[in-house]
Amino acid sequence: MRMKFTLSGIFFCLFNVCLSAQTWETPVLEATKIQDGSVYYVQNTGLNLQIAAGADWGTRAILKENGLTTTIRFDANTNLYVLEFPGNGWTLYRSNNVGDVYTDRTTENKWNIQPVDGEDFTYTIQAPSSYAGYRANQFFGSTGLKENDNYILKCNRDKDQYANYIKWQFLNVTLYEARQSLYKALVYASEVTELDLASYSNIYETSDDSDEIRNAALALDSEVLGVITENASPSNPVDLTHYFVNPNFCGGWKITQGSATVSGSEEEFYERAFDMYQEITGFPAGKYILKAQGFERPKANDSGAAYKAGTETIYARLYANSEIFSEHSMPFNSLYKHKLSGEGTLNGYPSNKSSGQRAFSLGYYEMELAEIMLAEDDVLTIGAKSDFRQSYYWVMLDNFRLEYLGFDADEVVALAQQQITAARGLLDGKMQNVVRGNLTSALDQIGDVLDAEPLDLTNLYEAYDQLLVTTEAAEVSVLAYENLQIAIDSARVVYADGSGNEASALQNSINSAEDMSNNFDAELDDIYNGTSEMYSAILTYYLANATGTAPRVMTNPNYVRGSTSILARLLGAVGSNIERGFCWATHPEPTVLDNRTTEYYNHNGNIYHIKNLEPSTVYYIRAYAMTRTYAVGYGDVLKVITIPKGRVTYTLNTDIIGIKEGVESAVEYFNNFTSIQGLHVTANYGSGTPTAEASYGGWMTFGPNPSYQRTGTVLHEMGHTIGVGQHGIWYGGSSPLRAGEGRGDWLGDRANKVVQFFENSGTARLTGDGVHMWPYGINGAHEDSGSSVLYMANTSIYQGLGEDGLPPTGGFTTPAYTFESEDTIKYYIKIENERLGRNTMYLVESPQGRLALRVMSGAESLANDSAAWYFTFNPKNCYYTIRNASTGKYFTYRQLGANGITLTEKAIPGTAENFQMMMSRVNSEIGSGRDKLTTRTFWIIRPEHQLNPPAMSVLTNRSITATAFNLNDAATSQRWFILTADEVELFDKAYPQTSQTEEMAMSQLAIYAENQQLHINNIVEPSDIVVYDISGRLQFSMSGVSGSCSRTLSEGVYFVSVSNRQATKTKKVVVR
Repeated sequence: MRMKFTLSGIFFCLFNVCLSAQTWETPVLEATKIQDGSVYYVQNTGLNLQIAAGADWGTRAILKENGLTTTIRFDANTNLYVLEFPGNGWTLYRSNNVGDVYTDRTTENKWNIQPVDGEDFTYTIQAPSSYAGYRANQFFGSTGLKENDNYILKCNRDKDQYANYIKWQFLNVTLYEARQSLYKALVYASEVTELDLASYSNIYETSDDSDEIRNAALALDSEVLGVITENASPSNPVDLTHYFVNPNFCGGWKITQGSATVSGSEEEFYERAFDMYQEITGFPAGKYILKAQGFERPKANDSGAAYKAGTETIYARLYANSEIFSEHSMPFNSLYKHKLSGEGTLNGYPSNKSSGQRAFSLGYYEMELAEIMLAEDDVLTIGAKSDFRQSYYWVMLDNFRLEYLGFDADEVVALAQQQITAARGLLDGKMQNVVRGNLTSALDQIGDVLDAEPLDLTNLYEAYDQLLVTTEAAEVSVLAYENLQIAIDSARVVYADGSGNEASALQNSINSAEDMSNNFDAELDDIYNGTSEMYSAILTYYLANATGTAPRVMTNPNYVRGSTSILARLLGAVGSNIERGFCWATHPEPTVLDNRTTEYYNHNGNIYHIKNLEPSTVYYIRAYAMTRTYAVGYGDVLKVITIPKGRVTYTLNTDIIGIKEGVESAVEYFNNFTSIQGLHVTANYGSGTPTAEASYGGWMTFGPNPSYQRTGTVLHEMGHTIGVGQHGIWYGGSSPLRAGEGRGDWLGDRANKVVQFFENSGTARLTGDGVHMWPYGINGAHEDSGSSVLYMANTSIYQGLGEDGLPPTGGFTTPAYTFESEDTIKYYIKIENERLGRNTMYLVESPQGRLALRVMSGAESLANDSAAWYFTFNPKNCYYTIRNASTGKYFTYRQLGANGITLTEKAIPGTAENFQMMMSRVNSEIGSGRDKLTTRTFWIIRPEHQLNPPAMSVLTNRSITATAFNLNDAATSQRWFILTADEVELFDKAYPQTSQTEEMAMSQLAIYAENQQLHINNIVEPSDIVVYDISGRLQFSMSGVSGSCSRTLSEGVYFVSVSNRQATKTKKVVVR
């Protein structure tokens, strides 16, 4: 069953008017001269097709039968033109020097447009002569033949070869729409008046000035309105429905929320909040009645149990307001007000659109909204709205009509007197002095206007409007003081005789609040803050006087974070008299006195929602449970860093409301639950598309089925635009992140942690096939429940996929807080690869100021700050800086190869000092029993927009280098242990080292220079030798050397490093 909202056949589309009095030819879309600011369809004369967007990326300039409306902008400085398209102000631009032209940028977008000699209103379009790819004989156009099913447009079409396909006409939409409006006005005027229409007819038939034509239409409408409303009265109402813009919803209506389903003159809203309205200008002042037919079904059809019991709540409302007078509204009818039998009914009531329309045709579900007032030159807004949504909620609306009852000044005066009485009543309450002064002034002003003879209605409207504004401000001010007083009174009751703990603090807070209550010069925010602080003081007092045992509660360590919210779970604290929730702060010890929430979603248990947070901010959260006697128990604190807000943008190449709302909603979820930067999606309508489709990079197409125009479908398709089912890391048989080539598990931790959170299971896994993912993939309308939890889970998984290694925008993975560092803690770094020194070596700053591996025991590393490192995470860009604890030097990137990642001394680190960290997917286990260390290793990566950016690595000679990133589990030469002091001690227990080990390994080693020869003797075991000159340039390296070796070198100073599996020795040598 579905909720519905419909309008029906009394309304006309633009030309569905009686043409019996027609003496004018209907408007046609025709070619004209080009004019700055006008809108056109740009049509190729050789193919009679128009400029559109499509083909690769969905934005290449191509030709279609129905093209893009194009606004022409003339640049007087260059005598060139810009062709601008609807949406984000995008333009026709040259993508490169080989002729490719697209429709989605604002650079290289100026064109030389010239008339063709001897051909009326025909032009050529050419790149300007200043353009690097300019050729005098090349023009913008087509070859006349399809290329991959499209007529591709380029700006390098040869004039001689493609002469028939480089000419253009500009079909003037602006002029056409102006003529439409005057045509409609002429036909209507001829039907309902005897006005002399000759002057208007002359303009219609001879003018090609759209402004003149449009102004004539407005003038004629105004003249007709004056004639037909001259004798209007309550007993002689005048129907003004004609002046609605497309009252059957084929255009002219705004829908600010909610997805409407339109069919002919019917429209429905299903499981959606909505606000659909139209603004009308030019109507005479006076009183109106708005009529419509409509009903609401709040939930699934239950034969109207609540309606029959008199307890049903109706949420949808028919409404009208103006800029001067207050809004009037009324509830819709209940579906169960009228019985209906036959096809499309359930339990004797309408159950689909056709049965609803049949009920309307029988005259059922009428609504009549009276007492609508309009002032001179006012704007009338009419519409329907609901802020409610739930499963099976259905609203249907049809047959808007508007009647004018004439103007009576006494009614306006009576309304003003009512407002004066209400405003004067507010003066008895507390309010801010400035607000009181404004209200008093407005009362004096309207009083003077009403006392004046004769009554000036213009002055009355202005004074009435001002009184409404000041009255609203006064109501807000009075309510603020009233709420503050309620808080003070509550505090006095709690204080009682003042014998409780911390009573003096509560009394001080009461005193401060009373001072605020008597301060009529206070700012509104100060009053609100005073009220909040009073309630906080009450809670503080209750906590200081708590009784009973604090409940036991545990914080689930798994959570999901977005840019402005955190989702979390708790365990324990069972009981009906216990308040459960989460508290949070930006300091490490949050309590219920900081911030707290009890709001949750019921999805595999309770998911608590912490909202209204700041992006890129460090928060501390923990579960709490509080008894009615204010005994509070807390769970463990979690440090949670909100992600940067996503920067996902979109273009709509369709005005279908369902697609528009779905895209807007989906992009909002992306920007709140992913940190994806630079993704731009383009939404298109395809009449032949059965459901929806999308490609990596942002192109999406949605078909006519309304079930596939919802948020869930758009989210699913946006998953494809970031690589799900579209990138080799998702579907490739050799992808390190997928198990198997068919349907199989995703192997990345980050996305799986999200799935485990929402499934409330420690073993749940994300799985998928070549195209889809489960769970939460929304793989079809049947999987789209419309639930916020579903949408949050879907987009949070997309964030996890990006952090795991699926590149969302064609470059590298999404950076994130993967290594949970603390700025003040020293960390110690070891390579994961055992053969490269895992068990014996630590990363240090060498005497030469570079990164080097050195044989050290754990105790030695803890005692030597050259082996200690500080990691600092930047929440704004999600990169780390790594600083040596001894010298303060930072990791920095220079180039691929030896010493490509080294150290630099800087007061403030720059972009070269930013590193992205990715965690391994497999646990490393060191030691055994009680001393076993189970941990993960990390890639340390230079951030670059490519799939394989530089990563810090170790060569076989154990020197530090930068090599292309390798996502495979086997890439142990690129991954690093990052250990706390306690973990270093555990490592030491597993692989005990002593300083004698190095001495024994290197005690006989001799490194010296003689006769321009470098000599290395007494190499006890196979070792790696690396030699650098004094400027850090590698001179030579050798691996697996035993015994001795010699090498001729030119004069200079060199650093010689000899290392084996137990030790490294470095010596400075001078060659003469």
